[in-house]
Amino acid sequence: MGKYSMGKYVCNTIADEPVFEAAAATIYHQGGFGYTKLEAKKVAVFIGKYAQYPHAVQVLFIEKGKRKPKGFKDTHKPSTVILEGHGHPNAPSPFKKAEESNGFIVSASKHSMFAEEYGTEFDDTMDPYFAKDEVKVLSDYRQHNSLREE
Repeated sequence: MGKYSMGKYVCNTIADEPVFEAAAATIYHQGGFGYTKLEAKKVAVFIGKYAQYPHAVQVLFIEKGKRKPKGFKDTHKPSTVILEGHGHPNAPSPFKKAEESNGFIVSASKHSMFAEEYGTEFDDTMDPYFAKDEVKVLSDYRQHNSLREE
């Protein structure tokens, strides 16, 4: 376990040194209802032991427009994709088109929570964008195995 300085804040990390750092990046990460997009002004990625995962991914970042660092650990099925810079498209919406019913606006998710379809939809929509020459993918952990043995 290590420590990493982000401005005046010191964060605990799962490894001593980051795999990479970026000054400005866009982070795509899968949660319960599909992928979200975060724009960060500072990013650091670590790979190390966390719980039963010998090669978990930890992402620390400071969101654009904020001062305090945040972070997450990507463990069971890592899904994080990090692009250089800002201004990239949003991830596909996890929701169906809102409908009006009896004077109420009803919104529903496209799939159940943690459904594999969210990953498939993200891949189908975003992979062609990631393949463009002008898009620099800093890291893509969608195929990363956090349980692999050394």
